[in-house]
Amino acid sequence: MREHYFLTMLQSLSCDSIDKYTQTMICLETTVLCHLLNNASRQLTHTDFTSI
Repeated sequence: MREHYFLTMLQSLSCDSIDKYTQTMICLETTVLCHLLNNASRQLTHTDFTSI
């Protein structure tokens, strides 16, 4: 899964080696990714009674 690979790469970054702007952008992108993944998992597990 590409999302898992992306998050693994983020965890391996050294915060000392990147500037504040890049840290902010990575944090923003990670927040958006987690939000999208959370919504996708809700849609997959949500049961709509009209579809039964």
